[in-house]
Amino acid sequence: MWTAKFVSKQQTTNGLRVVVNFINGTEFIQKDYYMVSPSIDLLKQIVKNEIDALSKRDNFSLTDGQDIDITVVSPPGPTQEDLDRKTYSLDMEKLRKTIELVNFGVFSGTETQIQTLRNKIKAEFQASYLDF
Repeated sequence: MWTAKFVSKQQTTNGLRVVVNFINGTEFIQKDYYMVSPSIDLLKQIVKNEIDALSKRDNFSLTDGQDIDITVVSPPGPTQEDLDRKTYSLDMEKLRKTIELVNFGVFSGTETQIQTLRNKIKAEFQASYLDF
């Protein structure tokens, strides 16, 4: 298991140079980090990331001649509910723009396309589409 020990800090023209030793019982690595806006939280995050990387390196194992499976697992696509919600949202936006055009007198509001869109929105509404 890797541990980290703060060694020293030194002011530089661009910020702060911090030296940290990483030790796992058999291996010793010294790293210098340059921070423009130094903070304890930033240093902790840097040290955590380094320990994670060293641990992954130590746990990585392949044998000579081993095949490497390069199959990429695709993230799951949107669910049907996600698609329906997106379609509903787009229809609502289209109706909002249409109503604005009706208010400007471009349309009367009685056109078949407008009534069809209104009826579609009413018929497909789901309470789950409201994000409270």
